[in-house]
Amino acid sequence: MIGNNMNTRSSSHISILRPLLPFALMLAALSPAASQALEQGKPAPDFSVTALDGSTFKLSDLRGKVIVLNFWHVTCPPCIEEMPGLNTIVQENAGRDVVFIALCSDGRKAIRRFLKKHPFAYHIVENADSIDDLYGVEGHPTHVVIDRDGNVATLLLGGGSFAPSLVRAGITNALK
Repeated sequence: MIGNNMNTRSSSHISILRPLLPFALMLAALSPAASQALEQGKPAPDFSVTALDGSTFKLSDLRGKVIVLNFWHVTCPPCIEEMPGLNTIVQENAGRDVVFIALCSDGRKAIRRFLKKHPFAYHIVENADSIDDLYGVEGHPTHVVIDRDGNVATLLLGGGSFAPSLVRAGITNALK
């Protein structure tokens, strides 16, 4: 079993592979399994959610705006690592037709506790596993940028320090 074998390896072996992880995740995003639910240029599945701040969103009602989705959970190290950069992107797009929605698989209590240490400027939705399923998300973080016409413009599986620049580029392209 791979999981058991990985647990018995020394941390030095894992450390050697760690720099390759972002590239492996990007390649995984291009694999057929990852793209079964979502395809670039195809309509994004519609959903309705209420964020922790009370904002309600129905994706189809947001046509004409660029939508940035972030799928995450509170114990996800790359999710935490990329949040400061993602917060900067929210600030950079203030006043523009860009909506940021974070779809978290955790509950309200865990999220509120998490946000005390790690602020996140997106509209945060709790218990969003059904949206993960709808979008075929198999790992966190996953980023989806949806263009003004409601089509998937950018799909990024994986995250960390490199993700904000790719999300920013996706937003820029979707705003054209």
